[in-house]
Amino acid sequence: MTSTSPSPRLRPMCVHIAGDAALVAGVRRTLRGVLTDWGVTELVEDMELIGSELVGNAVRHGSGLGVGVLLAAQDNLVLLEVSDGTAGQPAERHADNEDEDGRGLLIVRALAKDYGWRANDRGGTTIWATLPLPTRRAGS
Repeated sequence: MTSTSPSPRLRPMCVHIAGDAALVAGVRRTLRGVLTDWGVTELVEDMELIGSELVGNAVRHGSGLGVGVLLAAQDNLVLLEVSDGTAGQPAERHADNEDEDGRGLLIVRALAKDYGWRANDRGGTTIWATLPLPTRRAGS
């Protein structure tokens, strides 16, 4: 018998950081810590990369008002939401081989089960991505 319901111990993580690229590494460490605490270490590398890309984009293209980050387990998924104060749809770029950036959303699309965006209540944008919550055997 398997169970795919999130455990009550999977408490959401929500942080707000200044719009400073130096803080992206701290968000990665926080994501790693929360996922490890949740016992889903198999998601750490993909979620760290997704988080780095989304938070990095929010810092780089955001309004300077800071970035909100939410990590939650729901409906058998791990959800990451990154919010900033800039309105408008994030755009995927198709970078040339020589370009040093411009691949972030393509990486997110490749790794995530699903991703998208919506306008948030601060007049900005929230971009989200999900990964499947690993199925656990009952009693584990």
